[in-house]
Amino acid sequence: MEQNERSYLEDLKTIHQRRLQSLEKKQATFGISTPPEIEIEIEDIGAEIKKLNDRLHRARAINVDLLSYIDIAPRDSTTIRIDWTSHFSNGIAPSETWAQMLLPELERVYRQVGRTSPEPAVALRQRATISVGLAFGAIFSAASGIRLWVEQRTDDQEIEWWAAQEDAPTIVGLLLNEQCTLLDLQSHDTLIEVGVSQDIGQSVERWRQTQGLTFAKHMVFVPNLGPGRTVVPDAAHALAMARQIGVACVAAHIAHPTGTIHLLVSAPFGLALMIGRKLNACGSVQCYDFDKGGSTYAPSCLLNVPPVAV
Repeated sequence: MEQNERSYLEDLKTIHQRRLQSLEKKQATFGISTPPEIEIEIEDIGAEIKKLNDRLHRARAINVDLLSYIDIAPRDSTTIRIDWTSHFSNGIAPSETWAQMLLPELERVYRQVGRTSPEPAVALRQRATISVGLAFGAIFSAASGIRLWVEQRTDDQEIEWWAAQEDAPTIVGLLLNEQCTLLDLQSHDTLIEVGVSQDIGQSVERWRQTQGLTFAKHMVFVPNLGPGRTVVPDAAHALAMARQIGVACVAAHIAHPTGTIHLLVSAPFGLALMIGRKLNACGSVQCYDFDKGGSTYAPSCLLNVPPVAV
């Protein structure tokens, strides 16, 4: 962010704060008889100040470009660039590549970011797969103390910045319908299917029938209004969904601490990243990417990230 823009935002915040102070004095004078228009304006200005604070905090963040399938321009010397396009030439990266190269690189970037500030923060631009989002979120977990914003493009290709930290505004209530089917009680593994952007039930079932894997239970999460590209309109909805899925993952790990969670996800990248941030206390989590060529799921990164602190 340019210094001129930062100064503009700070000036705008000052104007809002002065107006808010004036309204709060009126509210104190009127007491319980405060006109509703004053109370509404106080709420609106408070929300605007929170948005401005978020933009100012993001302005101090380290910029990271994370690429697995397309380039991003322009480049600059202050941005950390993670270019994995060569590893995803066929659309997916083998699990061996994840273990030997990709996850270690994310860990190096994590350590690099952690040394930059007592309160490190990252603004992430991305053109990457779902598993990349899960992995980045897991390395930069909610327990890491690193504040994180992720670039998310709307269907109209407008850029939004989703705040991924827990103190960001969120939605109260459960936004996902949760179904659980018990399968093989002798197994210790759990299959978790997240169909937010699209219904992946048939694809997951075909994959399951061909893998020879057994699962203690199969958990399915779909939006209450059904899957679709627009069911996650903003970061607040994404955080609420990620929290619900994270709770289920932790519960699955507690029930079967020696087992593996197999996670298959269709969701916006920003939501995948937020789910990843919830996996630090879930034991082994095997992620998958959809192999369009084979019309099935291929294993990607195996996550087993303990709680960390910068």
